[in-house]
Amino acid sequence: MIKYDFLFALRNFRKQRLFSMVNLFGLSLAIVSVCLILIYVQNELSYDRFNKNIDQIYRVYNSFVREGKSQDWVQTAAPLAAFIKDKVPEIENTVRVAKIPKGLVGYGENHFFENNMVLADASIFDVFTFPLLIGNSRSVLENPNSVVISKKIAEKYFGKENPLGKTISYNRSINLTVSGIMKDIPGNTHLPCEMIVSMATAKAFFGEYFLTNQMNTTVFTYLLIHKGTELPRLKKAFGDIVADYHGADFDDTFHVQSLSSIHLNSNKGGEYQPNGDIRTVYIFSAIAVLILLIACINYINLSLSLNKKRYAELGVRKVMGAGAAQLIKLFLSNAFFFATISVLASIVIIWFLLPWFSHLSGVMFKFNKLSVQFYLGLFLVFLLIVLTTGLSSGWMAARLKPVATLKKSGKCKKRNIEIHGIMVLFQFSISIVLIVATLLVNQQMNLLKSKNLGFSKEQLFVIPVNDQNIRSKIQSFKHDLLTNPNILSASATSDLPGKMLWVTSINYEGESEQSPQTMTYLEVDKDFISTYGVNLKDGYLPGDTACP
Repeated sequence: MIKYDFLFALRNFRKQRLFSMVNLFGLSLAIVSVCLILIYVQNELSYDRFNKNIDQIYRVYNSFVREGKSQDWVQTAAPLAAFIKDKVPEIENTVRVAKIPKGLVGYGENHFFENNMVLADASIFDVFTFPLLIGNSRSVLENPNSVVISKKIAEKYFGKENPLGKTISYNRSINLTVSGIMKDIPGNTHLPCEMIVSMATAKAFFGEYFLTNQMNTTVFTYLLIHKGTELPRLKKAFGDIVADYHGADFDDTFHVQSLSSIHLNSNKGGEYQPNGDIRTVYIFSAIAVLILLIACINYINLSLSLNKKRYAELGVRKVMGAGAAQLIKLFLSNAFFFATISVLASIVIIWFLLPWFSHLSGVMFKFNKLSVQFYLGLFLVFLLIVLTTGLSSGWMAARLKPVATLKKSGKCKKRNIEIHGIMVLFQFSISIVLIVATLLVNQQMNLLKSKNLGFSKEQLFVIPVNDQNIRSKIQSFKHDLLTNPNILSASATSDLPGKMLWVTSINYEGESEQSPQTMTYLEVDKDFISTYGVNLKDGYLPGDTACP
């Protein structure tokens, strides 16, 4: 019987080529779109899940008043970790992580700019699941100037040579000794790092008082709490230690957030890197459902249109004793046939599109490394298409009366036209909503691209200067640049506008010294305004004749 049903589906495929190709195209396009969204959403939801202790890991952040508004900041001072470990018994371990600025790393003839470098305590291997291939987790970061590198970095700089004990340089000024090799950290982490330098080396990177300054918020502090610790109890303990750490004159407070919530639910100041947004996951998931609905409705509508040409056939089947279950089974086999071909075609299309999709999303996806969850999701999509389209088409065919189908009376036509009209209306409504939403997003993107940033970014070239020798002679470096006739102006700044990392407290006349305001700031030289094309709202430019 099953063989007959599939032969029936194959015969219909050959007889109704236009109907079949339209259905296959619609289903395949929908499955490809849904699967690409599924790949993206699944990756977003999997961030940091590779950590075995994910339910016990929390990050500390503090809240303070800035420019009259409360703001959260995820970087804390270096001494805080030891302080809270002594004060809060619920904490099993702590680790401090500080991001090292992008710099030139070299070994022999190999020199590359590296961005994923961090300073960290040796406890990072106890808190996070960063397995070591070579080295002891308790001793690899014990000594100053020691560094643990990933397998990828080891192959990049040393090839087949044993890296242990070898010395690499950072910006030609800091020498680091390789003390261990770790597995490559998965890309779905909020804390990507390929080189971990011992925290004891902090002085060489950030100065004398980096580890002792209680106000310099430049490290990320993570906690590993004891199993069974209740979150309300932990939060209460943190609320009680603020005054002990800062004193009574400060009104900022410490809080904790779980590791699993950082990527999709954290958009605070000082993040290690831009995070995702749970609302984006919801939106894309809703779009996937709507696309799937449109494809299923399209299939059902085409089936209804085709059934009008098969009234006689359906009538004969019912007269010959075919019941509702048999007709539904027949249409289910037909839907199974179409869905199977569409899924197979979609897999091939996804294989071709995945490199382009990786470039579009900024996340490297490989077809041979797609997770089990993806294939499970693909199977559920396949099952949903078969059941929705097969059961709906079969049910509508089964409810036709044999005599009415044979006589082709207007009664059965009218009933089907009503159902057909409702589904077409629903299908067009969803399509219009998606089209309007796409146009709105496109307008927003165009607005962002054309928004006045307050400075001119055209023909502006940025050179990161991490070399301490060049920094100490920055004016000479600028002078050498300006000898090039193609360079009209040059300026040295501590950061880039819009990416100002330094925060300071300020006091001004009329403001209470008990609760100072905080603000970000940018250190610039006298040529900043002319180089960046900044328009002053008030004040005078250097050299203005009107300047008093």
